[in-house]
Amino acid sequence: MTLSDIVKWIKANTSVGDGISAGRINKDKERYIGVYNRRQSGGQRICIGGAANTRYQRKDVSILIHWGKSPTAAEAKAQEVYGILYGKSRITMGDTEVVSVDPGAGPIPVGVDEHGIYEYVIEASIIWQKGV
Repeated sequence: MTLSDIVKWIKANTSVGDGISAGRINKDKERYIGVYNRRQSGGQRICIGGAANTRYQRKDVSILIHWGKSPTAAEAKAQEVYGILYGKSRITMGDTEVVSVDPGAGPIPVGVDEHGIYEYVIEASIIWQKGV
């Protein structure tokens, strides 16, 4: 499972405004989404018997919603992206079978950037099945 898989899935399931990318945003655009790897807490789970017997992995990501100069529009877009992730299970992202998505408690407001663009972050954990 890669950031590219997640980017493509988000793009297929919601409007991404001026664009979406993995690992960065274009700050020259007013409506942009960035998907980033996030440090994983607790490490990967390994089953008894080792990696060969471990069927599931976790990928933690941060999704940055960089969305215009209206706080209302930015919050609405963040809620929309949160909504497409919330409660999802048994979906496919790229070639990967996703068991479940936990987008956390909700979008986190992080203020405005140097250009006055409102930003929100969604911190999601994705559980995916290996070898499917």
